[in-house]
Amino acid sequence: MELFALGAIIFYIAAIYHCIKALTVKQQASIRTIFTLGAGATLCHLFWMGFDIVTAAGINLSIVNVAALISLLISMIMTLSINKFKILPLLPIVYGFSTIVIAISYLLPTIYISNLSDNTPLVVHIIVILFAYAAFIVASLLALQMAYLDYQLKHKRPIAMHPALPSLMTIEKQLIRLLSIGLALLSVAIVTSFVFFEDAFTHSQAHKTVLSILAWLFYSVLLWGHFKQGWRSNKIAFGTLFGSVLLSLAYFGSRFVKEILLH
Repeated sequence: MELFALGAIIFYIAAIYHCIKALTVKQQASIRTIFTLGAGATLCHLFWMGFDIVTAAGINLSIVNVAALISLLISMIMTLSINKFKILPLLPIVYGFSTIVIAISYLLPTIYISNLSDNTPLVVHIIVILFAYAAFIVASLLALQMAYLDYQLKHKRPIAMHPALPSLMTIEKQLIRLLSIGLALLSVAIVTSFVFFEDAFTHSQAHKTVLSILAWLFYSVLLWGHFKQGWRSNKIAFGTLFGSVLLSLAYFGSRFVKEILLH
């Protein structure tokens, strides 16, 4: 089991090295090499998560493991997108975060056992939430890239013309697409929470429900503003980041306090 964690970390670090080398040295990036290393890293990451989450007592959905699952989803999405989109500058951030989360889950394991064997609606709800959050986080990464590129272009910096960087229009198109997918998944998650669960507004769950609904409203307004009012560039970028903060507080806020600070 430990070998998978070590293998994932080694592959991620090697991929980060090749990404940074491609961005700092004036040479054509070896996309095939980065893809191979990224694929190896995510495969090891996947096996590590399988061993770490599935236990004899049940499913260990501690905050660290949930973060590791989300980082795995994001790393898989970004790795599969290497050949199609210019996302090279984002990969060191994604792979670096995955490396840190795996190291934490190995060195500082936490336990939060959930029995999901007889609760199919909850399993579906959790899967939808994970994919929705992953979509919004990838959108946030694109938002950061868009804000950075917009700043470099306005100040006429040469880095803005780097061949590894996409155009602002391309980033915006991908960002809006991800926001739309994330909003659809978040809508399903909110609806299922009301249909299948009776504790959506109990003391322990109320903040998650309220913040999730606020994030849903915020993203809906953001997409409406883009399609109907022509909102572009930094307004969309910073709006995306703010929405992700709301969701992060909803999903991780209370559990971080309970499992980490008060542990």
